[in-house]
Amino acid sequence: LNPGPGLYQLLVERARLATVAVPTERDGLDVVPSDHTTAEVPPALLGKPGFDTRLQRALKSAPYDWLLIDTAPSLSPLHILAFLAADWLLVPVELSHGGGLGVAQVLRLVATLKEDAGAHIRLAGILPTKLDRRLKESAAQLRALVEHYPKLVWPPIPTDAKAIEAPAFGKTLLEYSPGCAALDGREVGGKLIGGYRQALRRLERTVKA
Repeated sequence: LNPGPGLYQLLVERARLATVAVPTERDGLDVVPSDHTTAEVPPALLGKPGFDTRLQRALKSAPYDWLLIDTAPSLSPLHILAFLAADWLLVPVELSHGGGLGVAQVLRLVATLKEDAGAHIRLAGILPTKLDRRLKESAAQLRALVEHYPKLVWPPIPTDAKAIEAPAFGKTLLEYSPGCAALDGREVGGKLIGGYRQALRRLERTVKA
């Protein structure tokens, strides 16, 4: 899809979700696009009454079974809107030193919003990504995450060139390489561990529990 000002229109101009959601070639999947105007959302809204619940109100009664809010890896005022609008939070984290620090910042912000703003968001888990067992740093960061958050860390997503290539062809990973390691995980002890398929099944179980 081409970039577009849909998110800006939804939040700043108060356009209806139905008018900014763009259909895709996949049945049942619509996307609210963003572009350079997304950076203009915080200065346009900060300080205005109801800023923090603008996204929550925009998504109210949306005619969808699932709403996935994809945020940038670095914290910004838009994360406040997302966390106040969301029911569940899944934290993907690249297995690097900076990634681990980012998890701590996200969890602190969520805790603050729950205490001070009545956020109802619940933490589904932490999803390590780009696990490369050839690199000591990657394995060390995974161990550190498990030690700090033993009940929250999900089986990791293996590093996989297919996950990098797929967007360049305008395809999902499932369409581009349905049997790749990033989707199915790596074999450990005779069984497949990690991968996005397993993560999706776990997310469904968590949300429906």
